[in-house]
Amino acid sequence: METLRRLFGQIRPRINEAKSAVAHPWKRTLLGFTFFVTKKREVRRALAGKALQTMKDRVRQITRHTGGRSLPKVIEERRYLPGWRNYF
Repeated sequence: METLRRLFGQIRPRINEAKSAVAHPWKRTLLGFTFFVTKKREVRRALAGKALQTMKDRVRQITRHTGGRSLPKVIEERRYLPGWRNYF
């Protein structure tokens, strides 16, 4: 971070140091994706673990059998999966 402070000292941009990091791409996530290197030395993208876990938790909440929800509410909640799939 010291290097960034020195380089950007003259233009003074706002840098959120809690979110900024210098690391290999496979150790960082970007918009729900992460990258990994295959055995053939190819770089591929995959879903980040946090994004996948969030989706699974949401699906469990939508598909639970209890809750006393009305039919229009259940239909509205079912829009989540196609939207999630289209994003990723």
